[in-house]
Amino acid sequence: MRVTAVADAIPEAALSLSARTGAQVTQAQALTDSPTDSHYDQIHAAARAGKATFCEKPGHMSADLIRACITVAKGRRCALSDHLQPPL
Repeated sequence: MRVTAVADAIPEAALSLSARTGAQVTQAQALTDSPTDSHYDQIHAAARAGKATFCEKPGHMSADLIRACITVAKGRRCALSDHLQPPL
């Protein structure tokens, strides 16, 4: 895996990680911190707006719906991070 972009609420932390990885520093643009069943709509809205999205919880409990989220994010060339997603 290669890190291509980093973001942090603390700019110095993002810069430090960028220096170690060579990744571009960017701004976090969308954060989902809501009930899991609302993530699908939020991820789609963010991707349609061209926003990178960090999802703290599983994107959705439905494998088909999270696959759809991944597809829309890739189609819009938006980063989608969902570190707690169960394996598909």
